[in-house]
Amino acid sequence: MPPSPWKRRRAAWQWPLRGLAGLALAAASAVSLPARAATLAALPVGATVHYAGNPLSGYQPLRVPVAAVGRTLLLCDTPEAVSRPGLLYRDRVQGPFRVFLYALDAARTPLHFTVVVSNPSATPISLEVTRAGIGGPSSQYFGVATLAQAHYFASRPLRWITVPAGGSVFLDPTLGLRAAHPGQLVNAIVDASAVAPLWVSAVAERRLSADLHGMPLLPPGPGPLMRGTFPNADFDVGASKPAGPAYLLVGQNPRYLHGYSWVDHRVTIDYGNYGVLYNIRIYATLPRLAHPGRLSVLFTGRGAGYAGLALLSDGRAGRPVVLAPPAYGGVALSPGEAVVLAHAALRPGRTAFVDLEWMPAGASTLPAAFLLSG
Repeated sequence: MPPSPWKRRRAAWQWPLRGLAGLALAAASAVSLPARAATLAALPVGATVHYAGNPLSGYQPLRVPVAAVGRTLLLCDTPEAVSRPGLLYRDRVQGPFRVFLYALDAARTPLHFTVVVSNPSATPISLEVTRAGIGGPSSQYFGVATLAQAHYFASRPLRWITVPAGGSVFLDPTLGLRAAHPGQLVNAIVDASAVAPLWVSAVAERRLSADLHGMPLLPPGPGPLMRGTFPNADFDVGASKPAGPAYLLVGQNPRYLHGYSWVDHRVTIDYGNYGVLYNIRIYATLPRLAHPGRLSVLFTGRGAGYAGLALLSDGRAGRPVVLAPPAYGGVALSPGEAVVLAHAALRPGRTAFVDLEWMPAGASTLPAAFLLSG
């Protein structure tokens, strides 16, 4: 999924995450420590742990049930490198849906990447946007994905759009306002719900316009087909921690989403489950005669590099935790590092819970693992 070659520019500029209203990002601190439960429990949320070997060493794998539920995903990641204006993907949807757009300007001129909603009926149709996040345009690919997720996890727009009869509107008016220049990437994640069937189109344009008449369909290009419509793009995962250290591996086969590309007329696979929202509940029960302890949850990427966020839920509120050291600049977490996501107190005879929201981030390679210690 990441554009090639990958770019990791550490100090070009700082991503403006601190200005997001209500966004509490944990300050990442780097430490080199063994994976002992008592040591990990003393680290703050957001701390980066450096391992001498594989972070999964000494942890047993967990096999847990995964329930695929929720909204429809429209994935727009083919062609990833867009060389000219055109239609990237489109399909007709009704009810809850999510658009995941990931596109790189590979043209010689600036391009506007946007999503247009069209109403084919003779009456107006209402559309509710419930969550939205945009990253880029920028050539710092890891930073683009991190910023898109930061906005997505922090947002609760709850705004209504009316699509006029026979007309078209932008799904998110802010997407596409800034044109991407050659070599720059855009990542957009938008959750919405339509009360009646609407056409949703992801497009690349030289001039920003909701009028798609005459817009050509762009060929998918080389590599696997990564555009299509995928049902049930929310995954509910429940993991019970055993007596010893364990890990939960996510973002891999055989749990890749399978869907259908309406424009290519064939089955497609979301390799890496980009755009899939994981609702993860981790719980641990301490025996009545045991001593009090602490459940620690860490995250580690198992691919070449990972950058993004996870949302740690706390009652009705949520606190995003950055999954890359340092917090800003588009630097990726290496496979030999892990980030502390959460701690929960363990009391004899009681069950402790940790609730997380996580989505595989663009530009990052999977799978990934959640480490459970304590």
